[in-house]
Amino acid sequence: GKFLSSHEFSLPPLEFITRGIWLDLPQEAIHEISQANLDLHHGIHACTHAILNIVPLFVVCDNTDVNAEHVYISQKRPRPARIIIFDTRPGGIGVAHAIFRRIYAVISEALRLITECPCHAQSGCPSCLFSASCTAHNLALDSRAAIIIFRAILKCLSPTTQVEEKEQKSLSPLKRPVLASFDDESPSSSPLEISANQNDITRRTRRRASALRRAAMLDDAAT
Repeated sequence: GKFLSSHEFSLPPLEFITRGIWLDLPQEAIHEISQANLDLHHGIHACTHAILNIVPLFVVCDNTDVNAEHVYISQKRPRPARIIIFDTRPGGIGVAHAIFRRIYAVISEALRLITECPCHAQSGCPSCLFSASCTAHNLALDSRAAIIIFRAILKCLSPTTQVEEKEQKSLSPLKRPVLASFDDESPSSSPLEISANQNDITRRTRRRASALRRAAMLDDAAT
């Protein structure tokens, strides 16, 4: 129990340029979450986890190839109401771009992952919201707020409109990421309709997703 000494210790900052996307939350979702007395940033955190967990169903990648901004319970820094997804490899390897191209289908499946999970827990479980890459130890998650956010975003997205080629070229490093804005009051960009053809989800992908959910249910039943 004796204090010996203290020393300053620091590591150089980890900095690299990559590619990413963000989704600004619709004001409708922000208002509804406030009315329900739920935590907005916990809901955003749950949304990012759900997206990260279903990305491998749409893109051939490893779970560590993509990440998001995580929320810490003790964090006091002001945060904008947005979902941020980015490639974890310097320069980017195209995962965020693939999500951007299929954003409607990705959001739809992420919503279904939460609503159809048998846990029905507000903080989620390993089958729906927990992520091994979460630097916040899978705390500060709110599935109810996430459902509100996803449903509001889907109302603003079109399932059929394709992203134009000139918009594809606008993908830029995370320091100036592509803005998918659903808030008409956003001063940084006009609203951008992003969509993906639901047919991009093949039957094999559907079967795999269903098998994963059944396996999770069997694991829960066994415990």
